[in-house]
Amino acid sequence: MGSYTIRNDIVPVLFDSKARAAVRGLRFATDMRFSYIELEGDSRSVIRKLSGKQLDRSSISAIIEDGTALPTWFEQCIFKLIPREGNQSAHLFAKEGFASTRDMFYVEEVPELVRGVVESN
Repeated sequence: MGSYTIRNDIVPVLFDSKARAAVRGLRFATDMRFSYIELEGDSRSVIRKLSGKQLDRSSISAIIEDGTALPTWFEQCIFKLIPREGNQSAHLFAKEGFASTRDMFYVEEVPELVRGVVESN
């Protein structure tokens, strides 16, 4: 398991930030040489666009185009829509990222703030 938080002071729209986070997650998994990944998200549109094959003409089309090329590297890549309540760990990671002054990478561990939620899942 691996995760990370990246400082991003320029977030024009929440929809954009969710798409960017998903694509960065795919890139991180590629960099870590993971073969099997499961990308979970609470944005139905982002999950649908990343897992679909149709041409995207939305405001996040450039981000989606970058992201749709990445899953071909994995042996298995599953995109999973989860309810917002089930995405607590991602929201706590975001909170941790906003509080930090630098990018943080975690491999086989999670920040203390997130540990309880991750262990209960």
